[in-house]
Amino acid sequence: MTWTLASLVSVYSLCKTSRKHRTWPFVLILWWFFSSICNLLLASVYILTLFKSIEISNFLPEANIIDFGSLPLSILLCLNALPNNSAHKHNMTTQPLLQKELEKQEKHRNTFSDAGIWNQLTFRWLNPLFKKGCGEKIELEHIPSIPLSETADEASSLLEQSLRKQKTETILLPNAIFHSIRRPLAMNAVFAGVNTIASYIGPLLITSFVDFLSKKDDKSWYNGMVLALVFFLAKTVESLSQRQWYFGAHRLGIRVKAALMVLIYKKSLSIECGSMSNGNIINFLNVDVERIGDFCWYFHGIWLLPVQVICALVILYKNLGAAPSLAALIMMIIVMISNTPLANMQKRFHTKIMEAKDSRIKSTSETLKSMRVLKLNSWESNFLKKLLKLREVERHWLRKYLYTCSAVAFLFWASPTLVSVVTFGVCIMLRTPLTSGTVLSALATFRILQEPIYNLPELISMIAQTKVSVDRLENFIIEEDQKRLINFNNFSTPDVAIEIEAGEYAWENKDAKIPTVKITEKIRIMKGYKVAICGSVGSGKTSFLCSILGEIPRISGSGIQTYGSKAFVPQSAWIQTGTIRENVLFGKEMNQTVYEGVVEGCALNHDINMWADGDLTMVGERGQNLSGGQKQRVQMARAIYSNSDIFLLDDPFSAVDAHTGAHMFKARNIFYYT
Repeated sequence: MTWTLASLVSVYSLCKTSRKHRTWPFVLILWWFFSSICNLLLASVYILTLFKSIEISNFLPEANIIDFGSLPLSILLCLNALPNNSAHKHNMTTQPLLQKELEKQEKHRNTFSDAGIWNQLTFRWLNPLFKKGCGEKIELEHIPSIPLSETADEASSLLEQSLRKQKTETILLPNAIFHSIRRPLAMNAVFAGVNTIASYIGPLLITSFVDFLSKKDDKSWYNGMVLALVFFLAKTVESLSQRQWYFGAHRLGIRVKAALMVLIYKKSLSIECGSMSNGNIINFLNVDVERIGDFCWYFHGIWLLPVQVICALVILYKNLGAAPSLAALIMMIIVMISNTPLANMQKRFHTKIMEAKDSRIKSTSETLKSMRVLKLNSWESNFLKKLLKLREVERHWLRKYLYTCSAVAFLFWASPTLVSVVTFGVCIMLRTPLTSGTVLSALATFRILQEPIYNLPELISMIAQTKVSVDRLENFIIEEDQKRLINFNNFSTPDVAIEIEAGEYAWENKDAKIPTVKITEKIRIMKGYKVAICGSVGSGKTSFLCSILGEIPRISGSGIQTYGSKAFVPQSAWIQTGTIRENVLFGKEMNQTVYEGVVEGCALNHDINMWADGDLTMVGERGQNLSGGQKQRVQMARAIYSNSDIFLLDDPFSAVDAHTGAHMFKARNIFYYT
């Protein structure tokens, strides 16, 4: 007790000092660890002797209530003595002198990564954010930055690396996802396993506790104290591990969602025109990715369910015997097998729902995009009937799917009651003695077993839905890889910009007899060359540029190779919603000198000076508050500021007047600003 009081005094005195400069004496740390090991050894030996597993040796002292009381305290002291990485990062000699720099450094500091083990275990790293939220409204700048491993760039790079490592021709998306998150998934599995084991300690020891209460032996009162302490520690470990399990599963889900969204976005940029509708891609992002990310919550339930069933059978066998345990196992198996046809029906109905959803979203998107034409021709009622018909088809499959879910839910909500009735019925038939301890232990086991049984229908439904979503994404990725048209970034010939082999290209399909673009001989465009493509209206100039970009399907030939990055200026301008500056920068960092040169070369100075907010003027949807010439010059400036290796310009002066076009043509040296 003396060392415990001394340790508490030391902790209290050091808590009064700054957390960043806290250091513990080495002798005190050594004593904490040594005493924790001794207390743990004595407590373990005593618990084993309590259940008559082993005989205590003569050289080991007998544990008492003081040892059990000081065990959790010594463990907490050991955790508090672990080194805190944040203490080294905030040394007084490295703090900036200016308050603004200190605030900037504090803003970008990662609170989660800098937290110690104890702070992460108890989520104390969230306390500063909660404290700030009590005093003022939390804004975006108040939230600390996320770890590098949780960013979309890091998650997507790991997923793409896993995809590249696959040596088979067919892409296995589940294997790639598993290899990209296997380390945090293994750590999350440890917390899930600890939580499961700790949850079954109570039903395992409740018989011993009831027997202790029924004996009323004053000499063995410390046995009851030990059992109570074990119950308390088991419940504490169960609570802490469950919080870490759920938090880790949520982090994994966000990481998988971010990686898949980036993968779908990159694939959609190089997809063939017309091979995938906007409705499909929207469903990929909003439904399928969300479904796969949510599956991280249910992943550990696949292997935890048999573990939980085995632990329950062990407890039932210990308390009731072999026959009741076998009856409970058979009843569990019957309930699980009866769900197989329902799970197959769920998978089939969910596939039909996704197909109907794709058709409805595609029609809705086309209707909204052509709303002006519908209004002018008074076609609103006809298209409304079409959308309602598609919605009715989706509702039909959704109704069947929900009926199936209801049947599954009813079956498994009734299964714990059926298992308990069958188990106790067998005990009565075999005249198995049922004491208060065995009955309470069996009921506690059934209560814990209710959660995985209750979650089993949702788990099976989630597996079926995730399988459908994974198959859809795999088909999307495989189809895109098989239809790859162009080889990018091959620097085997450094002086060549574009190599065009003889081939044929067509917009309609690969079986088209008359190609849209036909290249009869090999064309090689060197770096630094300016090549003009001339022809009458409808001769295929735009289609030829689209073939270089890979937007038009290839019928025959070896294809086209481009060396370096590309920037494309289409004939019909594309403007995103945002400011003029955001449209020009397009996500790149601001370089004031280069930016001013690009704006001057594209003749945007006069327009920017005319607007009240300058280049911070907001652009409406699709540039509706800009003229045709302004939109053309904005997208021209965006292409030039990208500093690409290859510029493809599709009649860039079509929407500008002669004076502005002459100015832009004479200022062509802005192409070489780097």
